[in-house]
Amino acid sequence: MADFAGKLYKYDRSENIEAFLDSINVQGEARAGYINSRPDIKLVNNGDGSFTFDIILGERTISNTFKSGVEFDENMAGIMTTFTVESNKLVQVQKFPSGKVVTITREFSPTELKTVSTVEGWTGSATRYFKAA
Repeated sequence: MADFAGKLYKYDRSENIEAFLDSINVQGEARAGYINSRPDIKLVNNGDGSFTFDIILGERTISNTFKSGVEFDENMAGIMTTFTVESNKLVQVQKFPSGKVVTITREFSPTELKTVSTVEGWTGSATRYFKAA
């Protein structure tokens, strides 16, 4: 974790994002916003057993402080989320009120962050790549 904690990763490219959004039925402005976003990502070890995960979208930052393995309400229309830190990976499981379960696996290296998103019941995956700043 020491190699990537606190490091900023800048968006590089995406693969199969539209099919992923289809699998969770995201439409309209939310869909366009996700497709067109070019976020920066940062994970910070707070040193007290908690972590802060930031998604930086220009002037706006979406920040979640969590303890590994502890479910919490993400304050996004009833989505329950569990982040688990596993060595150089951050695994996020989101449980939607509709019953859909999304798993986002973020694999950190000193030079790159690879994010793979899957959905229960969908055989595909979507990938986003980020480069260390």
